[in-house]
Amino acid sequence: MNSFTIGSIASGMGMHLWGLIEIGGVPSWAIECDERIAEVYKRNHPTSLMLCNRAETISPNDVSDIDCLIATPSCKNASLLRGAGLQEQSEDISLATATANFIKAKRPKLFLLENVWQYRCFQSFHIIANTLRELGYFFAFWRLNCASFGVAQSRFRLYAVGVRGENSVDLSLIPQFQSKGWLEAIADIIPILPETTLAPWQKQKFPQLPYACLLKRAGGGRKSDRPYLSNEPSFTIRALGKNCARHWHQADIKIGENIYPLTPRAALRLFGDTKTSDRIWLPENNCLAMECVGNGASWVICKVLAQAVFAL
Repeated sequence: MNSFTIGSIASGMGMHLWGLIEIGGVPSWAIECDERIAEVYKRNHPTSLMLCNRAETISPNDVSDIDCLIATPSCKNASLLRGAGLQEQSEDISLATATANFIKAKRPKLFLLENVWQYRCFQSFHIIANTLRELGYFFAFWRLNCASFGVAQSRFRLYAVGVRGENSVDLSLIPQFQSKGWLEAIADIIPILPETTLAPWQKQKFPQLPYACLLKRAGGGRKSDRPYLSNEPSFTIRALGKNCARHWHQADIKIGENIYPLTPRAALRLFGDTKTSDRIWLPENNCLAMECVGNGASWVICKVLAQAVFAL
């Protein structure tokens, strides 16, 4: 596949770009408003221009034309974890409007969007979708689970694709893969993880546990919590807030009598293949590292969707 250039809006640390890089993608520029996360992006993609600001403040004329534009905007009220009936915020709409303006100005061959599934119900999503359709793009979106693509995490997300011209993407032709258990993804690094103990509420709720399992910790305590067996994908790894001192410790690994915390590095293994995850630089600050990881989009699905488009 020939090389293609990439622009990224609300880029985070650029986790999603690694799958595109594998098939010839070259990150040209990225926009991220959080300074600390922007620094993580720069460590991972040092040849890419990083503009640390909100996309609304940046003119499309200030960045180069690109073949692929990818947006992964934060939309807190779209998350089901925040309850039903919450409305999007003004900054969500302004970011979507800015994204639409970049699409109009740059006319990339491929546009990719990743977000929580509820985002499709918001005006922000429709601003982007209507812009693509008005410009003559093929546009489609799906609810995809990372576990269906060989990733060791059950993570349902909205993925949308815009393709310039009359081409269409038939998801039925996109290969999917057998799911992977969480233990297979991290088994080799368990011996180097620090040891811990279960929290009192975990011990009370789960007095008997299988030999090997994964348990929620931070953000846990709900009725739906359960042990995840070693051959199952993990539950969804998410960002719980970089200002919470212990939010990075959101899961515990039990192997026999030993308990280990799911570190940010181990959690990253649950977003894609081992070779790629081990290439990604993470900061020493565990809370910042887990914020970057938990807000990330799996590079595997981005790679599969881009391959389908560029093969047209």
